[in-house]
Amino acid sequence: MKKIKKVLSVALSIFMLISVLPINAFAAAENELIDHLDLGFKPPICSKQYDPTDKELVELYCEDDEGMPKAEIVGEPKWVTSYETAEPFTAVPFEGNFIGGEKYTLFMQVKTEDGYKFGDEVKVEFCDHEYYDSYFCTPILTEPNRVVIAFEFEAFHDWDEERTETTPATCLKEGSETKYCRADSTHVVTKVLEKDPNAHSWGEWEIVTPATPQHEGEKMHKCTLCGTTETETIPAYVMPYTKVYEPETSWVMSATIGWNADQSAAETASADIRPAVCFLWPDKNLNVYDKNGELLSDDFDSFVKNMTKGMIPAFYINDNETATALKTYIQQTGLGDCFVVSGEENKALVKDIADLLHVRGMLDYSDKTELSRSDITDMIKSVNGSHGKTVIISEQSATKENIRLMQSLAATVWVRTSDNTQSIMRAYTRGANGVVTDDYEKAMQCMEFFNDEAVTLLRIPFVIGHRGDPSVCVENTLDSAKTAFAEGADSVENDIQLSEDGEVFIWHDDTVSRLLNMGDEYAENLTLDELR
Repeated sequence: MKKIKKVLSVALSIFMLISVLPINAFAAAENELIDHLDLGFKPPICSKQYDPTDKELVELYCEDDEGMPKAEIVGEPKWVTSYETAEPFTAVPFEGNFIGGEKYTLFMQVKTEDGYKFGDEVKVEFCDHEYYDSYFCTPILTEPNRVVIAFEFEAFHDWDEERTETTPATCLKEGSETKYCRADSTHVVTKVLEKDPNAHSWGEWEIVTPATPQHEGEKMHKCTLCGTTETETIPAYVMPYTKVYEPETSWVMSATIGWNADQSAAETASADIRPAVCFLWPDKNLNVYDKNGELLSDDFDSFVKNMTKGMIPAFYINDNETATALKTYIQQTGLGDCFVVSGEENKALVKDIADLLHVRGMLDYSDKTELSRSDITDMIKSVNGSHGKTVIISEQSATKENIRLMQSLAATVWVRTSDNTQSIMRAYTRGANGVVTDDYEKAMQCMEFFNDEAVTLLRIPFVIGHRGDPSVCVENTLDSAKTAFAEGADSVENDIQLSEDGEVFIWHDDTVSRLLNMGDEYAENLTLDELR
């Protein structure tokens, strides 16, 4: 069997030969009739004209198996511009080069070998017609032993894919695609791409409603071309909490160790023994510094993610731009197990960030060496107003009485200490909730000093009379409060509400049904006169 020699891919690879399939003759054995011809040859490609007499480019094969018919191309196939449809079939030769997109005619004759003949309506096909259908075949003459054929082809362009230039269509404008032919770069085709209503040029996402652990959020971006907006839901996030190191100590309710981070911060975060909190100083570009202004990192996200593996970050903010940048980062990443810290003058900035769920506010008063009761009252008012619970005070002002008073007003007290055992132990034994130090290892050693079988209690818990002593007196009354103090309470906790007309009143329940027998009316929906 004579095998097919070469195949031309429809992908327009130059000079690759199209497979030449055999002549298929489907005829009854008794009449040896040929009614189907498949011819294979290279279609014209935008380039120089090729010689159709070249057997490598235009060939016709027949199977040699017994019972299969045979035929052959006779004469010289030729490219022509016109031809006669009658004997002697004269034709005008085509001269020049092929041009992509133009039509060209190949003129040829095929005859049978001895013992075979063509049918009256022999079907002639280009052998790769399933892949290349830009042709038209005209049998000019069909005789028992001869078929004269004219094949009309559309020439390929050999497009240079590397030079394709595309201007994408947008929601407002048409686009274009320009292709260049390798054979002749003057052959250029530009196709118009229709406007695409979905081809928007989106701007940056903006947070409309931040996500929280309880609620989904929403973000929006706008097309810079047509102004179309698109919104997406921000999933409610799972709040990751930092797993801090628990010192080995017998001290119950031991103090938290806060550390002013230095150049070893990255290594400390993954150390086996480490502080619970590290204090950091970001700027408006979210570069991170230590307290002395030395750069710790210019990659805030990576740095914070590394810190939170082992320590809770406490961010000092000193200006509005830094506060805004930090708040945006927290909203976008879901960071929540952190502190935001500043002085009294920036308490509004602390409040703005601490409004985010799980972010804890902290005010720093460590520049004050003495504190009066009035000072302490103002400090607690400020920290509560900042949605915080923690104040940092100096070791000079950290008397046992001051610490106890602040704690009785529901504040958490941290003391900024010197890096020596005496200073740190003094803060511990006076009942501080936490210390802030440059030497966390020293603070850890002091804490682990209390490590034996005896339980150590350095901060005495408060006994609080809730509503006074309602088991003896009418709740939330002066008599109930006096009774609670007489029984040893350190303080009394009452529930305060606002009436419909804005008056303050003491009331525990949501409704008035239990004490006033007025039905299930909500207490805050009644005026003070109605409550009386």
